[in-house]
Amino acid sequence: MKRPTPSRQPAAKRVSRAAQKGVPSRKSVLRAAPATPQIPTPAERRAAAQSAASGNGGRSTVVKVIIGVAAAILACLVTFLILSVTPAFTITSIDADSTDHLSSEAIAKLASVDEGTTLLNVDTSSIEQKLKKNPWVGSVTVVREFPDRIKVVVNERKVGAVVLMSSGNIAWYMGDDGVWIEPFSVNTSSSVSATDVAQSKATELGCLLISGVPSTVSPVAGCTATDSCIEAVLQYQSQFSDSMRSQIIAYTAASSESISCSLSSGIEVSLGAASNISAKESVIDEITSTYPGQITYINVRIPSKPTYRKVGTDQVQGATSASSTTSDAADTSSTTSPDTSSDTSSDTSSDASTTDSATTEG
Repeated sequence: MKRPTPSRQPAAKRVSRAAQKGVPSRKSVLRAAPATPQIPTPAERRAAAQSAASGNGGRSTVVKVIIGVAAAILACLVTFLILSVTPAFTITSIDADSTDHLSSEAIAKLASVDEGTTLLNVDTSSIEQKLKKNPWVGSVTVVREFPDRIKVVVNERKVGAVVLMSSGNIAWYMGDDGVWIEPFSVNTSSSVSATDVAQSKATELGCLLISGVPSTVSPVAGCTATDSCIEAVLQYQSQFSDSMRSQIIAYTAASSESISCSLSSGIEVSLGAASNISAKESVIDEITSTYPGQITYINVRIPSKPTYRKVGTDQVQGATSASSTTSDAADTSSTTSPDTSSDTSSDTSSDASTTDSATTEG
C-alpha cells in the first residue's frame, strides 16, 4: 500500500540565529556605520595652533596700543594742569617792536598781562582784543617764547584816505577798511588852503583825499564809517579797476548823489551816484584815449550821455554816447551851453548844475 506523498510546502527562509536574537548581521552593520571622522595630521594641528595664537596676539597688540595712547594723553593732561598752576613758566616780560604810532612800551601796556600768568594759561585772544581797542592796530599775533616771555607783533591799520571835515581845520585818517582812526589838525595860512594841506598829507601817505563832505559826517575812532557819501566813495574804489584807481588822487563827496574825483592828469570827473560804475569807467577811458592831453573835465553822471570840456575852452561838449566823441572833435556844432561853474572840485553844487544842463542839451 503506497504511502501518501506529503504535499510540498514552500521552503521557509532561513534566518540566522543572530537575526533570531535581534542582533544585526555584519553586513547590515557595515552598511549602517557612519563615516569615520578624519584625524588631522600633526602638521595640520601645528598650523591650526599657530593661527589661533596669531589671532589672539593681534587683538592683544591693538588693545595694548590703545591703552598706551590713552595713558600718554592722560599723563600729558595731568602734566599740563600741574604746570599751568605752578610758577614754572611764569611770564616775566613782553617783547614788542614799535610801530609808526605805537611804542613797544605802549603795546606792552595795552597787552596788560596779569602778574603770575604763565605761558600755559595765558589768554592770547584776550591780549589781541585789548590791543585792537587802539584804532591804529589792525592785526595782532602773540607768540609764546619759553621759558618766560611772550612776543607781541602788531601790524598797523593802513591809512586808505585822509578825510577833510567841513570845518576845514580838522581832518581824519580813515583805514583802507573804512574804519575811522584818528583826527589831526590842518594848519592853513593865507597862501595854503585846508584842501592843499590835506592833499599834501594824503600824497605823503600814498592814499586818497576825500573833501567836501557834509557837516553831518561825525567820525568815531575805531568805528566803521557809515555815512552815505563815504560809502559811495568806497563803493567806487572797490569797483573801479586797478588802472582807474591808480589815476585817482582825490574825491569830493558832497552827498551820495554828488561824487566827483580828480585824476593825476588834472582831469576833474563828475561821477554822480555809485551806479553803472564799470560803464562810467569805460566812458572815461574812451574820452581820455580819444583826446590825450586835451581834456580838463568829464561828466559821466549819465554814462550814455557823457559831456566833456577841452583845454583852452569854457564850453562843455556833449555826445549821445562815448563812441561818438570822435565825430565831436570835427563837428563843434554839438557844443552846448558854456560851463558857468568853477573848475575846482570844491564847488560841487555849481558844477553839478552846469554839467546837468550840458548833459540835457547833449
